[in-house]
Amino acid sequence: MSTLAGALQEFRDTIKSQFAPHGSSSTIGFEIGSPLTVPDQLHARAVEILSRVANVVPRVVDSYFERGDRTLDGMYQILLLGSQSAPGTDPALFEAIKSQARIAFANEIGSLDGPSTFHPVAAIPDSWFNPQVAGNWSHHRIVGSDNAPSGSAPVNPKLEKWLVAPEAIRPLLPEKVTPEQLQKISLALR
Repeated sequence: MSTLAGALQEFRDTIKSQFAPHGSSSTIGFEIGSPLTVPDQLHARAVEILSRVANVVPRVVDSYFERGDRTLDGMYQILLLGSQSAPGTDPALFEAIKSQARIAFANEIGSLDGPSTFHPVAAIPDSWFNPQVAGNWSHHRIVGSDNAPSGSAPVNPKLEKWLVAPEAIRPLLPEKVTPEQLQKISLALR
């Protein structure tokens, strides 16, 4: 096994040991992040980025996080529009609960990137993105090895290779990383 594969596996194991329930078969997926670079709007930008990440219904394929077309917002909206009280239950109570859900779902704020809205997600701590708050960060040393730990998940071979970007996606690389951009790159690589 290559040193990169060993380092990736050790990284996965470290993350699992910190966040996955003991003995679970949790999967760790990786995604290219979004930089937070506008200091005067840092908190607002962090809320928007976290909200967009949290809204994704992902597909994890061979340890690679793929954004799908489905969102939690879309699924919740389907439930709000299509749900009906069950036969033999109090329809007034159901409608009261559904009305409260509609009001909560209507809580949207405007994007910093233009004329769109999103449902905000709150993080704990609220300053999770701030590199100046030492308590937000923990340090782990990852050392690559040539021997895979026993019982480890296989690493997608695509993650072990460093190649020059194919001609088809080079024009897409300078653009801002968005779900749509990742989808274009994914389609161009097929």
